[in-house]
Amino acid sequence: MNKDYLEFCDEVSNHPHNSIHTDQVIHRKILWDLKYGAWISGAKIMLAQCLTGAASLLICPQFHLGLTSQKYVMHTFHHSLGPEGCMVACGAIFLGSGALLGMLLLRRDEIQRLRFSFIGSFLLIALFAIFTFIILGAEVYFKEGLWWILGAFVTPTLIFLIDKSIRGKTLDYLGAASLKIK
Repeated sequence: MNKDYLEFCDEVSNHPHNSIHTDQVIHRKILWDLKYGAWISGAKIMLAQCLTGAASLLICPQFHLGLTSQKYVMHTFHHSLGPEGCMVACGAIFLGSGALLGMLLLRRDEIQRLRFSFIGSFLLIALFAIFTFIILGAEVYFKEGLWWILGAFVTPTLIFLIDKSIRGKTLDYLGAASLKIK
């Protein structure tokens, strides 16, 4: 028993003297993550969407901005899919590329933080984008706009769910592999 007491005293003496400071640092980090973490994650998604959205407008013939404005490539694409399919594909490319880049930028904990608001966020981004297009002078018809929103909403949602599944399975596999090594 005396030996156990001496070991306990050694452990207490080895305890870091700045544990109060360490506790305060951890407490501040947790408060910061809770207060600003969702905003930073959302900003990463918006940054990804702005970058990929601007890039995808380079292939959009509607605004005559980009690479296909005077060519028949996109018109062939439009005629082969039909107007509805083309609008779904355009929405999928516009917001799907942003979701894909966003998934690469976000850490696993940030994705977990956004899991409840992610799907609704992309619906709001799709609505914001289509209203921005209208303000910029695009001729958006109601029926085609709904098809575009469908593609712009479904694709990021699927990318989010697939990414979440892949990351979960990868981490499960890595966790199982690390248990086997020990």
